[in-house]
Amino acid sequence: MPDASYYRERYNDKKAEAKACEKCLRELRKIASNVSDALDDEVRAVNRELSDLKQSIPGAVRHQRSFERLARTVQSAEERSALYDSTLRASHSALEREIQRLETRKERAERDRDDAYQRYQDSKKEAGSWFFGF
Repeated sequence: MPDASYYRERYNDKKAEAKACEKCLRELRKIASNVSDALDDEVRAVNRELSDLKQSIPGAVRHQRSFERLARTVQSAEERSALYDSTLRASHSALEREIQRLETRKERAERDRDDAYQRYQDSKKEAGSWFFGF
């Protein structure tokens, strides 16, 4: 059976791994939030411009059916969300999968860390009981 120093080293390694995963998770969540916010701002800006265009068309050109249809078409072209774009949706999904993978890795490292600490404590007790004849 490995001695206490082995488990202490394993504990420190798993603690560092969990900490590194947490750091990466914070960074990825920040990126995901910033990207989402920025894209939503862009969608709102585009929709605002489309709305202005829709209001301007009837006033600029009256009594022409083709322009009235164009005004209705402009409204249907409004963006709903940045995630309606297939490329952005795929990128967002990949980012979410990476976040999930890191969360799983962090949880596993924390479980291994706790297990190593418990084994370290048990190993110390066992060494002490052998030494003192318990």
